[in-house]
Amino acid sequence: MKRIALKEGDARFSTAVPAKDADFEQFWHFYLRVHSKPLTRRLHFLAISIVFIGLAASILLGDHGLTAIACMIVAAIIAGVTHRLVEHTHPAVFANPLLALLCGFLMYFLWLFGRLKMELDKAGVD
Repeated sequence: MKRIALKEGDARFSTAVPAKDADFEQFWHFYLRVHSKPLTRRLHFLAISIVFIGLAASILLGDHGLTAIACMIVAAIIAGVTHRLVEHTHPAVFANPLLALLCGFLMYFLWLFGRLKMELDKAGVD
């Protein structure tokens, strides 16, 4: 994936991959733009919920993380298929895995507490 530095107003700005030296806010806005469709966000919320359920089940079952790993694989499949079929974008994890993971959890908790709309507005996502 080619990384380019774009400024707001450039027609390609909406889903351009941020430059390697992009700060968190730039990546966060990119992340929100590649999750612009409500169905994408709902399915990602489901996927992250599955991860949390898997972590809890793994602890309760004492299975050394096997349930958690299985749930993470299922969640990754849900997220990847969602990007391909719903959003028609590449998952942000290909741009920066660590920041994408942090943004995924941030989006999850902002939505959980009803604060995601404000962030979507800042990023220019309808």
